Amino acid sequence: MLTGDGMLHQLNSSDGSDQFPPLKFVPASARASSLTLQDGIIYTTTSAGCGGAPDAVWAMDLNDANPQPVSYALTTGAPGGIGGFALGQDGTVYVQTSSGKEAGALLALSPKDLKLKQSFTIPGSGSVTPVVFPWKGKELVLAAGKQGSLYLLDAQELGGADHKTPLYQTAPLASANDGIWGGLSTWEDTDGTRWVLAPVWGPFSSEMKAFASNGPAPTGSIVAFKVEDHDGKPTLAPGWVSRDMTAPEPPVITGGSVFVVSSGGAPRKPSASSHATLYALDAATGKEIYSTGDQVTARANLTGMTLANGRIYFTTADGTLYAFGVYLER
Repeated sequence: MLTGDGMLHQLNSSDGSDQFPPLKFVPASARASSLTLQDGIIYTTTSAGCGGAPDAVWAMDLNDANPQPVSYALTTGAPGGIGGFALGQDGTVYVQTSSGKEAGALLALSPKDLKLKQSFTIPGSGSVTPVVFPWKGKELVLAAGKQGSLYLLDAQELGGADHKTPLYQTAPLASANDGIWGGLSTWEDTDGTRWVLAPVWGPFSSEMKAFASNGPAPTGSIVAFKVEDHDGKPTLAPGWVSRDMTAPEPPVITGGSVFVVSSGGAPRKPSASSHATLYALDAATGKEIYSTGDQVTARANLTGMTLANGRIYFTTADGTLYAFGVYLER
């Protein structure tokens, strides 16, 4: 855990005591998030200038005898989405930035020392965490831009020689004032088909055709695509659009079901707020399988949800932690 004084603590899970002396990781009072451990390397991000810390990605190799933090300052804006960054199979750190200006960037940083390897310029980049997945012997990265356009990229060559050319790009999924929020999700079905899912805030674009519909979705929805091969290159083929949801959070997938929290409204729009609802959707069709109805009485916190030990966890604005069991027999 990372405390407000910028110290990293490695705690005994049985009694909460420090197993090792705390380590200085980030500046005191920094706004740190997305604490992640992979291969003994701990990562986090900082934003908003709190504690004098820049918008940056931080790393520290806990395998070293004397661990020391390193950082990479994000000159193209703050790290986007609720996940902060994604990690590739080789440990590469993929972080999408957004400055609120015309363009952001998807950056690929080397593990451990956070050196810039590659970059892709994203027009109108939003607050989204990218997702990384394998496909036909390659590793692909999916990012989102202005009004929810999706960009499919080769992890070995982000954006090509000009840093602007994706393998595939969709039309905008949302209207001018809306887009994709939080992060992207992916899963592979038993037939080997790779799916990607995006939480869209606002009406789904009328320009997008051939999606299986689950009814009108004027407020928001989950949109699913299938990754397909077209002349040797990956493309995104229309899948389905979910039922209507208010400010949906990035979904999680297990056992052939998509679980998503309709948050009930964004904090910046309190007049539109209602209570959160957890939905289970058929991952192949988007059809609603289950809903918590009115069991949750407050708006969700927009901090995402966690799937662990057969349960879905999320929190709400009234300080409540909810846990719903996942029944996987169908």
